[in-house]
Amino acid sequence: MVKREVSRQNILQALAEIDKSGVPKRRQATKYNLYHDGKSYPPKYVVSLATKYATGQELEASEFSGGDETNTFLSSLGFTIRAENNEVKKK
Repeated sequence: MVKREVSRQNILQALAEIDKSGVPKRRQATKYNLYHDGKSYPPKYVVSLATKYATGQELEASEFSGGDETNTFLSSLGFTIRAENNEVKKK
């Protein structure tokens, strides 16, 4: 389950970490991307990293669902999520 302690600022910290360190091959996006400042990011990995900034411990991929759970959460924080075909996911 996505931790509700995660804030927009935590997401931005995760995006900065990804910009610096990249995305591990096993954590690449499969169906959706988060778009921010002209770049795309794997939503589930972003939330995993953001949880580390919010709670001190990264959320393992097996502990929560990608897709609707992750995308709805990120959309609620004002981020744009698009399917692989670039269709914008509505809030």
